[in-house]
Amino acid sequence: MRVVNPSSIRARGLWRALVRLRDDRRGVSAMIFGLMVVPLMAMTALAIDYANYQYVRSTMQHAADDAALAAVDAASVALQSGAVVDSQTNEVQAAEIQAKAMFMANIAQIKGATLNNVVAVVTKKQQVLAATISFDASAPVMMAGFFGHQTVDLTGVAQAQSQNAVFMNFYMLLDNTPSMGIGATTNDINTMVAKTSDQCGFACHNTSPTQTTYSNSGSYSGQPGQVNTKSGQPYYGSKPNTCADTMAGGPGKDTTDNQTIGNGKQVVERNSYYCVARLNKVTLRIDLVAQAVSQLMTTAQSAETQPNQFGFAIYTFGQDASSLQLQQVQSVTTNLATVAASAKNVSLMTGPYQGFNNDRDTNFDNVFGLLNNSSNAAYIPTSGVGTASSPINYLFFVTDGVADEPTPSSGCTGWSSGSRCQEPINPQLCRALMARGIQIAVIYTHYFPLPTNSWYNGTVAPWVNQVPVNLQACASNPNFFADVGVGQSISGALQTIFNKVLMAHITA
Repeated sequence: MRVVNPSSIRARGLWRALVRLRDDRRGVSAMIFGLMVVPLMAMTALAIDYANYQYVRSTMQHAADDAALAAVDAASVALQSGAVVDSQTNEVQAAEIQAKAMFMANIAQIKGATLNNVVAVVTKKQQVLAATISFDASAPVMMAGFFGHQTVDLTGVAQAQSQNAVFMNFYMLLDNTPSMGIGATTNDINTMVAKTSDQCGFACHNTSPTQTTYSNSGSYSGQPGQVNTKSGQPYYGSKPNTCADTMAGGPGKDTTDNQTIGNGKQVVERNSYYCVARLNKVTLRIDLVAQAVSQLMTTAQSAETQPNQFGFAIYTFGQDASSLQLQQVQSVTTNLATVAASAKNVSLMTGPYQGFNNDRDTNFDNVFGLLNNSSNAAYIPTSGVGTASSPINYLFFVTDGVADEPTPSSGCTGWSSGSRCQEPINPQLCRALMARGIQIAVIYTHYFPLPTNSWYNGTVAPWVNQVPVNLQACASNPNFFADVGVGQSISGALQTIFNKVLMAHITA
């Protein structure tokens, strides 16, 4: 008889029960759901908390960004006249109040969050306007409540900075001395060479062929250059006549405009090289200079980002060689249309006759001395910081760079004879202005070689290559120098340097 071990029976029964339990799938979903419901609820609450946190934070950050940008915008209260800037911190309190108010208005739609603090700092230092908006807030949460926290902290910072409009005055110093009467193009020069007895390319502006003394009294008769019938002296007046004018009929009458010559009119020598140029429709370099300055006003007008941002003045070396002085064609004004009109009045310096004052008409020492003399009307003030009340000052110097003046006490570096000196400009004259913060830009209207002219060959040619070197030394920045050859665009060079000046301030 077989004996069964009871322990073995129990073991097999347990095994069969476990197998049935393994194969029984009923009620498993409920069990799994029961196990997962708590973490699922926690994850849902966490997602809601995170979404709310992101909403509150992004809304506040956008509000801070908008407030910071508005604080440095062109319409900012910090840029309005009368805005008070703290002398110690450079802060603009009115702009800070405005920035905070804008921030608060932009977060008004947020529900449940608490703004703990917001700080707006707006500073203005010279032309740089900077704003920093920082905030500290808290947003409500659900999950953190299980750990004793009802809110979560959030912070943010927004910063913005702008380079504001730089106010500048440009003093246009235009060399209008006789050497700027050269033909504007090669064809113009060739015309002058062909039409003059000594093959000269310069249109010297003489007003009478024989004058040695002047008189405004008495009556005038005969042709230009003849004597005053009352005083026996050549007549000299103050207003230039045109080369096309002639004298005919009764004494003192001009057939072109029928004006009495004895009433302050100037008799133009029809045989002068200036009239040779005008009667042969030759364009002179000084004509292009005047046009270039007038055209620059259009560029300046379009470049302004603030009303009255740029001011301009125009100077020449004088209207007439008999009274050499710095001529203020146009005082500083922000009315650029007025400047453009005034530029058209720039003309070649006149001279009573060939050789007057030993032709020493290009006196750089005198001109720069007047620009740097505070008691002179043409004085250029010390440069400011670039605000409307304290503009940065620039000198735009258009010249061929050749001095013809009384021999300086320091000696002549070119050609000299007696008390006359022809030489390259002395860069030290420019440095005196630079020392007062005045920036200098130079447009070198290239001194054109005239190998057919004996005077040029003997006096100027030996040292003329030093002229651009000295003029470059006059410029405050290598980018503020342009060498314009005959036939090249003076207007283009002037506008290029003007744009480089603007770009230098934007970059800074």
